[in-house]
Amino acid sequence: MTYIRTLRDEKDSSINKWTFEKMVTDEAIRTLEGRLERMAKVAEGWKRVAKEAGVDVEDVEVAVKVYQGIGSTGEVGRDKGDGAGKRGDTGTGLVREEMRDEAM
Repeated sequence: MTYIRTLRDEKDSSINKWTFEKMVTDEAIRTLEGRLERMAKVAEGWKRVAKEAGVDVEDVEVAVKVYQGIGSTGEVGRDKGDGAGKRGDTGTGLVREEMRDEAM
């Protein structure tokens, strides 16, 4: 009889633990989904502002990828020993200057 009670108590404890973990996980998912929605709205707002200013949004997206050091294949540039291809050393200053000049 004691063994059965112990098993039942362990089962109840496990169920409570799983229920709590699910609640915490669901709350984290809702929080992240809310953040994602807010960031998507912000991004759409910036795209709208860029379009109104005459900036080609696709050019901006390419510039962002260049700034992040991501090539057209999605890979981060490789260091060839000449300093080119290092993350952050992608010539983005020129892209930024061109974008700034076009916006003016």
